[in-house]
Amino acid sequence: MGYSLNEEGVLVDDSGAPVQVGDEPIRLEGYQSKEQVGRVIQERLARQTDRIKQLESQANRTPELESMLDSMRAEKAELERQIGQVKEQAQAEAQAQLTKLRKEAEEYKQRYETEAQARVRDQVTNTILATAKDQFNDPAIDVVPHLLQAHKREEKKGPDGSATGEFLDYFKLRFKNEKGEDVEDFLPVDRALEVWAQQHPHHVRASNRGGSGPGSYVHTGNIKRSEMSPSQKADFVGKHGIEAFQSLPN
Repeated sequence: MGYSLNEEGVLVDDSGAPVQVGDEPIRLEGYQSKEQVGRVIQERLARQTDRIKQLESQANRTPELESMLDSMRAEKAELERQIGQVKEQAQAEAQAQLTKLRKEAEEYKQRYETEAQARVRDQVTNTILATAKDQFNDPAIDVVPHLLQAHKREEKKGPDGSATGEFLDYFKLRFKNEKGEDVEDFLPVDRALEVWAQQHPHHVRASNRGGSGPGSYVHTGNIKRSEMSPSQKADFVGKHGIEAFQSLPN
């Protein structure tokens, strides 16, 4: 993507949209447009041109008048040379500042995006830990890194499709659906933790597995693992432990 400066000295992209860091557009300080460059010289040149036209329109010009016209034409040519030089210098200076500004804009944007990503990671980490509570041995180490890798954030839309300023977090995991089919989908945090607990029961806190041994699930009825949903499996492991779950008929 290329950048350029508009007449107000604001850095814009190829579509003409201002380049922003956060909510602030990037502006070139002290920038002057072509129309602003050499304003004093331009005004002098305009006055000189008008005077020359007036004198040239006179009939029966004397040698003295012709000499004056020649002098004024020379001065006009010098003014044109000066204004051309001023414009070149202004353009060179603006180009140098623009090159520097482009580099700074990229650095600012990268820094801003990095900080924004870090804030999102912190927010999602806190959400995972708050939802997991004391379900796992060490959720910050055992759970959070894995779910962060599978995370995506979507902006929440209002009933009319407009932005609400709120976001929804999802985590892409592979699991068995109610039909026993392997599927991969994005799940909200509570559902993602259920699936993750079922797939990694050794990370579930012992107090959440149940400590009464295999005999503690004798009243579960004719439960089969293949007929349980992922949520039911996770609940079962949380209540009775992995050994009890593995002892169920398939």
